Amino acid sequence: MDLLQQSEGLDEADLNRIQRSQQEIRRLSAMNQSLLLLAKIDNQQFAHNDSVNISELVNQLIDNYADYVAHRDITINRMIKEGPVRPMNRQLAEVLFSNLIKNAVRHGDAGSSIFVQVGSNSFIITNEGDPLPFPEDQLFRRFVRNQALPQSTGLGLALVKEIAGQYRMRVKYDYASSMRRHMFQVDF
Repeated sequence: MDLLQQSEGLDEADLNRIQRSQQEIRRLSAMNQSLLLLAKIDNQQFAHNDSVNISELVNQLIDNYADYVAHRDITINRMIKEGPVRPMNRQLAEVLFSNLIKNAVRHGDAGSSIFVQVGSNSFIITNEGDPLPFPEDQLFRRFVRNQALPQSTGLGLALVKEIAGQYRMRVKYDYASSMRRHMFQVDF
């Protein structure tokens, strides 16, 4: 695709088709990686656990999204208690919390705020945005996604639920329509 895009004589319509194809290839690649990860989780192939400091991990992940957050003019307010440590596979812990943070930034209204709280027994993240475009009971199902976001695979929250279940954590979702706030909570 990259070589084709560099060909001479392409008009703008051809370049647009190539770009759409590249975007779809990236989406399918991400979907493949997520499905492989789900299969590994289902087969319990992540036996090695580390002592994961949830506060440090969440702060690091938020910092990783700083450019994207700034680009969307979103403010992140943190109330992060020091030191809840849980025995988890570090890679799975990163996927769990990264997916929740990324979703809050991606689906949050531009110019709004995100609130992140880490306590001794829970992680909570809230963001401002429109209600779900599908029934709430489908939120954690595989391939359920907002059709307005073509880059989404519909697997991020399914991964969150699987990983949380692997470590006997509970994930809850709520939407406060009066404030237009989505809230995800992970109880350790």
